[in-house]
Amino acid sequence: MKQLTTIPSFNQPTNIHISDIRTFRSCRRKWDFSSGLRQNLEPSVPYAPFFVGRAVHYALEEYYGKGQSIWDSLDAYLANETKIAGNLWKGEQQQWDDSVALISEVLQHYMLWIQVDTSEFRDETLEFMDLEVPFNVPMYDPDTGIPDPRVRLEGRFDGIVYHKPSHTYWIWECKTARSIGELAKSLENDEQAGAYVFAAQQMKDIKISGVLYNIMRKKAPVHPREINTGMLSKAKGDFTAFSYIADLRKHHGADVDWKFLEQHYGDMFYNMSIGDNGFFVRLPIRRNQYEIKELQDNLYWTAMEMINPEVKAYPAPTFIQCNFCSFRAPCLTMSKGGNFQSLLQAEYQQRVRAESFREVE
Repeated sequence: MKQLTTIPSFNQPTNIHISDIRTFRSCRRKWDFSSGLRQNLEPSVPYAPFFVGRAVHYALEEYYGKGQSIWDSLDAYLANETKIAGNLWKGEQQQWDDSVALISEVLQHYMLWIQVDTSEFRDETLEFMDLEVPFNVPMYDPDTGIPDPRVRLEGRFDGIVYHKPSHTYWIWECKTARSIGELAKSLENDEQAGAYVFAAQQMKDIKISGVLYNIMRKKAPVHPREINTGMLSKAKGDFTAFSYIADLRKHHGADVDWKFLEQHYGDMFYNMSIGDNGFFVRLPIRRNQYEIKELQDNLYWTAMEMINPEVKAYPAPTFIQCNFCSFRAPCLTMSKGGNFQSLLQAEYQQRVRAESFREVE
Protein backbone atom coordinates (compact mmCIF):
# COMPACT_ATOMS: atom_id res chain seq x y z
CA MET A 1 0.00 0.00 0.00
CA LYS A 2 1.22 3.49 -0.80
CA GLN A 3 2.20 5.58 2.24
CA LEU A 4 1.20 9.22 2.39
CA THR A 5 3.48 11.73 4.09
CA THR A 6 1.64 13.62 6.81
CA ILE A 7 2.59 17.25 7.33
CA PRO A 8 2.54 18.13 11.06
CA SER A 9 -0.20 20.54 12.21
CA PHE A 10 -0.46 22.74 15.28
CA ASN A 11 -3.20 23.52 17.75
CA GLN A 12 -5.24 26.73 17.79
CA PRO A 13 -8.14 27.73 20.04
CA THR A 14 -11.33 28.03 17.95
CA ASN A 15 -12.28 25.12 15.69
CA ILE A 16 -14.81 25.71 12.90
CA HIS A 17 -16.67 22.86 11.18
CA ILE A 18 -17.85 23.09 7.57
CA SER A 19 -21.25 21.64 8.54
CA ASP A 20 -21.53 24.39 11.14
CA ILE A 21 -20.70 27.01 8.52
CA ARG A 22 -23.41 25.69 6.21
CA THR A 23 -25.99 25.76 9.00
CA PHE A 24 -24.95 29.29 9.98
CA ARG A 25 -25.45 30.48 6.43
CA SER A 26 -28.83 28.81 6.03
CA CYS A 27 -30.45 29.67 9.41
CA ARG A 28 -28.75 31.34 12.34
CA ARG A 29 -31.37 30.20 14.83
CA LYS A 30 -30.86 26.56 13.90
CA TRP A 31 -27.11 27.19 14.14
CA ASP A 32 -27.57 28.65 17.63
CA PHE A 33 -29.43 25.50 18.72
CA SER A 34 -27.03 22.98 17.13
CA SER A 35 -23.56 24.53 17.01
CA GLY A 36 -20.78 23.56 19.36
CA LEU A 37 -20.06 27.29 19.53
CA ARG A 38 -23.53 27.87 21.03
CA GLN A 39 -26.02 25.37 22.59
CA ASN A 40 -24.66 22.19 20.92
CA LEU A 41 -27.99 20.33 20.86
CA GLU A 42 -29.38 17.47 18.78
CA PRO A 43 -32.64 15.49 18.92
CA SER A 44 -32.63 12.64 21.43
CA VAL A 45 -34.10 10.36 18.74
CA PRO A 46 -32.05 10.41 15.50
CA TYR A 47 -33.64 12.06 12.48
CA ALA A 48 -34.44 9.14 10.16
CA PRO A 49 -32.71 10.36 6.94
CA PHE A 50 -29.51 11.17 8.86
CA PHE A 51 -29.73 7.84 10.68
CA VAL A 52 -29.86 5.90 7.41
CA GLY A 53 -26.93 7.81 5.92
CA ARG A 54 -24.78 7.45 9.02
CA ALA A 55 -25.39 3.71 9.28
CA VAL A 56 -24.58 3.08 5.61
CA HIS A 57 -21.54 5.32 5.90
CA TYR A 58 -20.17 3.45 8.91
CA ALA A 59 -20.71 0.00 7.41
CA LEU A 60 -18.83 1.00 4.23
CA GLU A 61 -16.04 2.59 6.25
CA GLU A 62 -15.46 -0.68 8.09
CA TYR A 63 -15.72 -2.69 4.87
CA TYR A 64 -13.27 -0.65 2.81
CA GLY A 65 -10.97 0.39 5.63
CA LYS A 66 -10.70 -2.76 7.72
CA GLY A 67 -12.16 -5.51 5.55
CA GLN A 68 -14.91 -6.03 8.11
CA SER A 69 -18.22 -7.69 7.31
CA ILE A 70 -20.87 -5.18 6.29
CA TRP A 71 -23.40 -6.96 8.49
CA ASP A 72 -21.23 -7.25 11.60
CA SER A 73 -20.44 -3.55 11.32
CA LEU A 74 -24.08 -2.65 10.87
CA ASP A 75 -25.06 -4.73 13.92
CA ALA A 76 -22.46 -2.88 16.00
CA TYR A 77 -23.68 0.49 14.76
CA LEU A 78 -27.33 -0.27 15.47
CA ALA A 79 -26.53 -1.58 18.95
CA ASN A 80 -24.69 1.64 19.67
CA GLU A 81 -27.52 3.83 18.36
CA THR A 82 -30.03 1.83 20.41
CA LYS A 83 -28.12 2.75 23.56
CA ILE A 84 -28.14 6.42 22.55
CA ALA A 85 -31.83 6.53 21.65
CA GLY A 86 -33.07 4.70 24.76
CA ASN A 87 -36.74 3.77 25.04
CA LEU A 88 -38.85 4.79 22.04
CA TRP A 89 -42.52 5.58 21.68
CA LYS A 90 -44.56 3.32 19.40
CA GLY A 91 -44.40 5.74 16.46
CA GLU A 92 -40.68 6.28 16.97
CA GLN A 93 -40.09 2.52 17.13
CA GLN A 94 -41.93 2.04 13.82
CA GLN A 95 -39.82 4.75 12.23
CA TRP A 96 -36.71 3.09 13.64
CA ASP A 97 -37.71 -0.35 12.31
CA ASP A 98 -38.50 1.08 8.87
CA SER A 99 -35.12 2.81 8.77
CA VAL A 100 -33.26 -0.37 9.75
CA ALA A 101 -35.08 -2.32 7.01
CA LEU A 102 -34.16 0.35 4.46
CA ILE A 103 -30.50 0.36 5.54
CA SER A 104 -30.30 -3.43 5.12
CA GLU A 105 -31.91 -3.31 1.67
CA VAL A 106 -29.62 -0.51 0.46
CA LEU A 107 -26.49 -2.30 1.63
CA GLN A 108 -27.57 -5.65 0.14
CA HIS A 109 -28.21 -3.94 -3.17
CA TYR A 110 -24.88 -2.10 -3.05
CA MET A 111 -22.94 -5.33 -2.42
CA LEU A 112 -24.59 -6.79 -5.53
CA TRP A 113 -23.70 -3.70 -7.56
CA ILE A 114 -19.98 -3.64 -6.78
CA GLN A 115 -19.73 -7.18 -8.16
CA VAL A 116 -20.97 -6.10 -11.59
CA ASP A 117 -19.78 -2.47 -11.76
CA THR A 118 -17.66 -1.80 -14.86
CA SER A 119 -17.21 1.96 -14.48
CA GLU A 120 -13.87 3.77 -14.68
CA PHE A 121 -13.71 4.06 -10.88
CA ARG A 122 -14.95 0.58 -9.91
CA ASP A 123 -13.61 -0.98 -6.73
CA GLU A 124 -10.73 -2.91 -8.28
CA THR A 125 -9.25 0.28 -9.77
CA LEU A 126 -9.06 1.96 -6.37
CA GLU A 127 -6.63 1.76 -3.48
CA PHE A 128 -8.11 3.03 -0.25
CA MET A 129 -5.34 5.05 1.37
CA ASP A 130 -6.91 6.54 4.48
CA LEU A 131 -10.51 6.36 5.66
CA GLU A 132 -12.33 8.52 8.21
CA VAL A 133 -9.57 11.12 8.23
CA PRO A 134 -9.80 13.75 11.01
CA PHE A 135 -8.35 17.15 10.22
CA ASN A 136 -7.56 20.40 11.99
CA VAL A 137 -5.88 22.86 9.64
CA PRO A 138 -5.20 26.62 9.52
CA MET A 139 -7.57 29.09 7.92
CA TYR A 140 -5.79 31.87 6.04
CA ASP A 141 -6.61 35.55 6.16
CA PRO A 142 -7.31 36.40 2.48
CA ASP A 143 -5.81 39.88 2.91
CA THR A 144 -2.47 38.73 4.29
CA GLY A 145 -2.20 35.12 3.12
CA ILE A 146 -1.06 33.98 6.56
CA PRO A 147 -2.85 31.71 9.07
CA ASP A 148 -5.22 33.50 11.43
CA PRO A 149 -4.45 32.35 15.00
CA ARG A 150 -8.11 32.73 16.04
CA VAL A 151 -9.63 29.98 13.86
CA ARG A 152 -8.91 26.58 12.39
CA LEU A 153 -11.00 24.37 10.10
CA GLU A 154 -11.79 21.08 11.78
CA GLY A 155 -13.72 18.00 10.75
CA ARG A 156 -13.49 14.56 9.25
CA PHE A 157 -13.75 13.34 5.68
CA ASP A 158 -14.56 9.90 4.37
CA GLY A 159 -11.15 9.17 2.93
CA ILE A 160 -8.51 9.43 0.22
CA VAL A 161 -8.33 6.95 -2.64
CA TYR A 162 -5.67 6.34 -5.24
CA HIS A 163 -6.98 5.65 -8.75
CA LYS A 164 -4.48 3.17 -10.13
CA PRO A 165 -5.12 3.54 -13.91
CA SER A 166 -4.72 7.35 -13.89
CA HIS A 167 -2.23 7.60 -10.98
CA THR A 168 -4.36 10.27 -9.30
CA TYR A 169 -5.55 10.91 -5.75
CA TRP A 170 -9.15 11.75 -4.88
CA ILE A 171 -11.21 12.60 -1.84
CA TRP A 172 -13.57 9.65 -1.27
CA GLU A 173 -17.03 10.95 -0.39
CA CYS A 174 -19.98 8.62 0.27
CA LYS A 175 -23.45 10.08 -0.23
CA THR A 176 -26.97 8.73 0.15
CA ALA A 177 -29.76 10.57 -1.65
CA ARG A 178 -33.41 10.28 -2.58
CA SER A 179 -32.52 11.24 -6.16
CA ILE A 180 -29.08 10.69 -7.66
CA GLY A 181 -29.85 13.07 -10.51
CA GLU A 182 -30.85 15.95 -8.25
CA LEU A 183 -27.82 15.46 -6.01
CA ALA A 184 -25.43 15.27 -8.98
CA LYS A 185 -26.57 18.71 -10.16
CA SER A 186 -25.29 20.28 -6.93
CA LEU A 187 -21.88 18.66 -6.68
CA GLU A 188 -19.90 21.12 -8.79
CA ASN A 189 -20.64 23.62 -6.01
CA ASP A 190 -20.23 21.28 -3.05
CA GLU A 191 -18.50 23.41 -0.42
CA GLN A 192 -18.21 20.58 2.07
CA ALA A 193 -16.19 18.33 -0.21
CA GLY A 194 -14.23 21.34 -1.47
CA ALA A 195 -13.24 22.05 2.12
CA TYR A 196 -12.04 18.44 2.36
CA VAL A 197 -9.77 18.99 -0.66
CA PHE A 198 -8.43 22.15 0.99
CA ALA A 199 -7.74 20.27 4.25
CA ALA A 200 -6.25 17.15 2.64
CA GLN A 201 -3.76 19.17 0.58
CA GLN A 202 -2.50 20.83 3.76
CA MET A 203 -2.20 17.53 5.61
CA LYS A 204 -0.85 15.24 2.91
CA ASP A 205 2.09 15.70 0.58
CA ILE A 206 0.04 14.95 -2.54
CA LYS A 207 -2.07 16.72 -5.15
CA ILE A 208 -5.78 16.00 -4.87
CA SER A 209 -7.45 15.85 -8.30
CA GLY A 210 -10.96 16.29 -6.97
CA VAL A 211 -13.75 14.40 -5.25
CA LEU A 212 -14.90 10.90 -6.11
CA TYR A 213 -18.52 10.64 -5.02
CA ASN A 214 -19.83 7.18 -4.20
CA ILE A 215 -23.57 7.89 -4.46
CA MET A 216 -26.25 5.49 -3.29
CA ARG A 217 -29.94 6.00 -3.82
CA LYS A 218 -31.77 5.81 -0.51
CA LYS A 219 -34.40 3.36 -1.68
CA ALA A 220 -34.89 -0.38 -1.61
CA PRO A 221 -35.29 -2.08 -5.00
CA VAL A 222 -38.75 -3.42 -5.74
CA HIS A 223 -38.87 -7.21 -5.42
CA PRO A 224 -40.98 -9.03 -8.05
CA ARG A 225 -44.00 -10.90 -6.72
CA GLU A 226 -44.67 -14.59 -7.30
CA ILE A 227 -47.43 -15.25 -9.84
CA ASN A 228 -49.79 -18.22 -10.00
CA THR A 229 -47.44 -20.23 -12.24
CA GLY A 230 -44.81 -20.29 -9.48
CA MET A 231 -42.58 -17.94 -11.44
CA LEU A 232 -41.70 -14.37 -10.52
CA SER A 233 -43.47 -11.52 -12.22
CA LYS A 234 -41.84 -9.95 -15.26
CA ALA A 235 -43.63 -6.66 -14.80
CA LYS A 236 -41.46 -3.58 -15.01
CA GLY A 237 -40.48 -2.15 -11.66
CA ASP A 238 -38.01 0.06 -9.82
CA PHE A 239 -35.21 -2.48 -9.59
CA THR A 240 -31.94 -3.36 -11.30
CA ALA A 241 -30.84 -6.28 -13.42
CA PHE A 242 -28.58 -7.56 -10.67
CA SER A 243 -31.23 -7.25 -7.93
CA TYR A 244 -33.73 -9.05 -10.20
CA ILE A 245 -31.28 -11.89 -10.83
CA ALA A 246 -30.59 -12.13 -7.08
CA ASP A 247 -34.34 -12.42 -6.45
CA LEU A 248 -34.56 -15.16 -9.10
CA ARG A 249 -31.78 -17.13 -7.43
CA LYS A 250 -33.41 -16.68 -4.03
CA HIS A 251 -36.76 -17.88 -5.41
CA HIS A 252 -35.54 -20.77 -7.60
CA GLY A 253 -32.45 -21.72 -5.60
CA ALA A 254 -28.86 -20.47 -5.67
CA ASP A 255 -27.77 -23.31 -8.00
CA VAL A 256 -30.58 -22.82 -10.53
CA ASP A 257 -29.48 -23.54 -14.09
CA TRP A 258 -28.80 -20.38 -16.11
CA LYS A 259 -30.50 -21.91 -19.17
CA PHE A 260 -33.67 -22.23 -17.11
CA LEU A 261 -33.52 -18.56 -16.16
CA GLU A 262 -32.81 -17.51 -19.74
CA GLN A 263 -35.69 -19.61 -21.05
CA HIS A 264 -38.25 -18.18 -18.65
CA TYR A 265 -36.90 -14.68 -18.02
CA GLY A 266 -34.68 -13.99 -21.01
CA ASP A 267 -36.86 -11.18 -22.33
CA MET A 268 -36.40 -9.36 -19.01
CA PHE A 269 -32.62 -9.64 -19.22
CA TYR A 270 -32.51 -8.21 -22.72
CA ASN A 271 -34.52 -5.17 -21.63
CA MET A 272 -32.37 -4.35 -18.62
CA SER A 273 -28.91 -2.79 -18.54
CA ILE A 274 -26.36 -3.67 -15.86
CA GLY A 275 -24.55 -0.34 -16.20
CA ASP A 276 -27.42 2.15 -16.18
CA ASN A 277 -28.97 1.14 -12.87
CA GLY A 278 -30.39 4.34 -11.34
CA PHE A 279 -29.39 3.29 -7.81
CA PHE A 280 -25.60 3.70 -7.64
CA VAL A 281 -22.92 5.78 -9.34
CA ARG A 282 -19.27 6.71 -8.91
CA LEU A 283 -18.98 10.33 -10.00
CA PRO A 284 -15.58 12.11 -10.18
CA ILE A 285 -15.72 15.91 -9.87
CA ARG A 286 -12.44 17.72 -10.49
CA ARG A 287 -11.62 20.79 -8.36
CA ASN A 288 -8.94 23.27 -9.45
CA GLN A 289 -6.75 25.33 -7.16
CA TYR A 290 -8.46 28.63 -7.97
CA GLU A 291 -11.85 27.44 -6.75
CA ILE A 292 -10.32 25.87 -3.64
CA LYS A 293 -8.68 29.22 -2.78
CA GLU A 294 -11.97 31.05 -3.41
CA LEU A 295 -13.76 28.55 -1.19
CA GLN A 296 -11.27 28.98 1.66
CA ASP A 297 -11.62 32.76 1.54
CA ASN A 298 -15.41 32.53 1.80
CA LEU A 299 -15.22 30.02 4.66
CA TYR A 300 -12.83 32.34 6.48
CA TRP A 301 -15.12 35.37 6.28
CA THR A 302 -18.04 33.27 7.52
CA ALA A 303 -15.93 31.96 10.41
CA MET A 304 -15.18 35.53 11.43
CA GLU A 305 -18.90 36.16 11.80
CA MET A 306 -19.45 32.92 13.72
CA ILE A 307 -16.89 33.69 16.42
CA ASN A 308 -18.34 37.15 16.97
CA PRO A 309 -20.36 36.89 20.24
CA GLU A 310 -22.58 39.78 19.12
CA VAL A 311 -23.96 37.89 16.11
CA LYS A 312 -27.74 37.57 16.42
CA ALA A 313 -29.43 34.18 16.03
CA TYR A 314 -32.43 35.14 13.91
CA PRO A 315 -34.44 32.56 11.90
CA ALA A 316 -34.47 32.27 8.12
CA PRO A 317 -37.77 30.51 7.35
CA THR A 318 -38.31 28.82 4.01
CA PHE A 319 -40.82 26.17 2.99
CA ILE A 320 -38.36 23.31 2.43
CA GLN A 321 -35.84 24.22 5.11
CA CYS A 322 -38.36 24.55 7.93
CA ASN A 323 -40.42 21.46 7.05
CA PHE A 324 -37.37 19.21 7.38
CA CYS A 325 -35.65 21.01 10.26
CA SER A 326 -34.99 18.96 13.40
CA PHE A 327 -35.56 22.11 15.52
CA ARG A 328 -38.91 23.00 13.96
CA ALA A 329 -40.99 22.61 17.16
CA PRO A 330 -38.86 24.72 19.55
CA CYS A 331 -38.31 27.33 16.84
CA LEU A 332 -42.05 27.79 16.22
CA THR A 333 -42.69 27.88 19.96
CA MET A 334 -39.97 30.47 20.40
CA SER A 335 -41.44 32.64 17.63
CA LYS A 336 -44.87 32.51 19.35
CA GLY A 337 -43.43 33.49 22.74
CA GLY A 338 -43.98 30.02 24.23
CA ASN A 339 -41.85 27.94 26.58
CA PHE A 340 -39.42 26.57 24.01
CA GLN A 341 -36.88 25.73 26.73
CA SER A 342 -39.14 22.95 28.04
CA LEU A 343 -39.16 21.39 24.56
CA LEU A 344 -35.39 21.57 24.36
CA GLN A 345 -35.06 19.89 27.75
CA ALA A 346 -37.58 17.15 26.94
CA GLU A 347 -36.68 16.24 23.36
CA TYR A 348 -33.04 17.26 22.85
CA GLN A 349 -29.68 16.43 24.33
CA GLN A 350 -26.11 17.59 24.18
CA ARG A 351 -24.62 16.37 20.91
CA VAL A 352 -23.09 12.92 21.39
CA ARG A 353 -22.94 11.59 17.83
CA ALA A 354 -19.83 12.40 15.88
CA GLU A 355 -19.89 12.36 12.08
CA SER A 356 -18.86 8.74 12.35
CA PHE A 357 -19.61 5.89 14.78
CA ARG A 358 -18.58 6.31 18.41
CA GLU A 359 -18.82 3.77 21.21
CA VAL A 360 -21.14 4.50 24.11
CA GLU A 361 -20.69 2.82 27.48
